[in-house]
This record gives sequence, structure tokens and C-alpha cells, in this order.
Amino acid sequence: MTKQETNIRERIIDVTTELIKKHGDTSMITIRAIAAKAGVGVAMINYHFQTKDNLVNICIIKMIGDTIEQFESYNQNSEMKAIDKIKKLAKGVAAFMVINPGLSKISLTNDFASPDLNDNISQVTRMLFPILKEIYGDKKTDQELLILLHILISSIQAGFLRKNVLKETTGIDFTDTEQKDKFIEFCINQIINE
Repeated sequence: MTKQETNIRERIIDVTTELIKKHGDTSMITIRAIAAKAGVGVAMINYHFQTKDNLVNICIIKMIGDTIEQFESYNQNSEMKAIDKIKKLAKGVAAFMVINPGLSKISLTNDFASPDLNDNISQVTRMLFPILKEIYGDKKTDQELLILLHILISSIQAGFLRKNVLKETTGIDFTDTEQKDKFIEFCINQIINE
């Protein structure tokens, strides 16, 4: 791929990302709108990405990947206890979901529909694994730790995706920061036996 093609591809991704952030709902974004804003023809988008869904998926993976990289700075904080790190990161992931509901729903739906070792859920798992390993040391196998992470991540995802049901059945409002954080602390404390 030439440098010019790479620049065009990146411009299309940047414009699409901007539109996703603006609208939240990708059904409101058209290939024509992306092309116009990026200053390219529709054929160029089709050439690089084949479909709007492919383009949107690339943008969402990139956006969430960038967010995960920001969260990973907590892992570098050696002064923070491991339990506090995992709580802070889990709360950060949940806050991102609440602040970006359209994007998060698309991401989760895509990850469930097309699971992959590089999808966003897998990235979050890889981010949290070393912290859980630090907490448990050699008391649990890697497999057991990964199962615990799947339980934790699934709980947060269910809280977000089923926030109306969660509120109706438990009284917990996942969109309220204090209640969401208490929900996450409870889940982590159950998993880590605190």
C-alpha cells in the first residue's frame, strides 16, 4: 500500500470515528456522508473496507483499543495495591460504557457475534489478567484466573446491556456512578473473596 493510500485509509477511519462519536448510532452514518467528509469517493471506501460494517468494526476496535491503552497506565502504578488497580480499571471500563452507550453496545454485539482473540473483550481480559495474577500469585492456575475474569467482565457487560432489568430487579442504576461503582466493587469482592 502506498503512503497516499495509507493516508486516505487513515483519513476515512478518522472521519468515521468522529461520526460514530457524534451519532453513537451507526445506522445514522452513511458511506456517502463518510466519503463527503473525508473528501474521497464512495468507491475508495469500498476499495479499502468493502462494507460499512467492516469500516465501523475497525473504528470501534481502534477506539476501544486506544481507551484500553490509557487504562493500562494504572498497571504501571506500583504504589497502588493490586485490588485497587483492578477495581479502578473495572470501574473505568464500566464508565466508558455508560459514557459511550452506542459505541459500547456495537462493540459488545460485534464481540459476541464474532468472537476473536483480538476483540475488545479479549483486550480487556489481557489487561486485567496480570493484576489478578498479582492478587492471587500461585494460589490459582492461569485457567482459574481467566475464568474469574470472564465472570467479572460478563457481570459488567450484563449490568450495562441489561441496565433496565438490573434496575428493575435489584434497584441498582448502572448509569448512576455511585451505584455502578458499588455494583462493580461487590462483583470484584465476590470474585476475590474480600
